[in-house]
Amino acid sequence: MTDSEIANHTYELLKRMNARVEAMAFDMLDIKTRMTNVEEGLASASVRIAAVEVSITGLGKRMDRMENRLDRIERRLDLHDGRDAE
Repeated sequence: MTDSEIANHTYELLKRMNARVEAMAFDMLDIKTRMTNVEEGLASASVRIAAVEVSITGLGKRMDRMENRLDRIERRLDLHDGRDAE
């Protein structure tokens, strides 16, 4: 194999390697974009979960207030079902 043939062969190999590197760079850009979308989705899900937790806490407080009101009503009407031991 002559020096010219070796140089041409090497050049062709480098061209193919360059094409593969460019394809990988494009794929990496796509992966980065998709990863950003996943991270944004997770952040959004965390916000929604926090909102649900706040709602549940609010409902718990309302239930506590309703239970207190019901206890006062039962005491006023002298209606006891044995829950005073709780």
